[in-house]
Amino acid sequence: MPNAPPATPWPAPTWHSPRPGPNGAALQARLTARRAAVEAIVTAQRQLHALVVTAPEAVRARFRGQSTRLILTTATRLRPTTSADVEVFTTLTMLRELAHRVGSSMLKRPHTRRPSGRSSVLPRFPGRLP
Repeated sequence: MPNAPPATPWPAPTWHSPRPGPNGAALQARLTARRAAVEAIVTAQRQLHALVVTAPEAVRARFRGQSTRLILTTATRLRPTTSADVEVFTTLTMLRELAHRVGSSMLKRPHTRRPSGRSSVLPRFPGRLP
């Protein structure tokens, strides 16, 4: 057939094809580490919420009506004392440890959204339209 397209030895790459070479391996390692870190943070957040829900009333009252970020901030600043009940002391200690586990990555970066329609990577110059 004279009008047939030329045959290619390799299929066209798709968006999920791995990148060849060391750059592709490095990218894959970073993506795998990031995915694992995000999963660990989400799991710790779920545990934190579950611990607040099942905590004694004295502890629950302290966290009632708070968002996840406020729960993290409050739990990070907890200073449990041994003069409290054993159950309250243990719950406060575990809340603090979970909050430190989640907060080390979540509280450092402010939650901001990129403005729609414009890349935040490019600098904004005077006279340039948004």
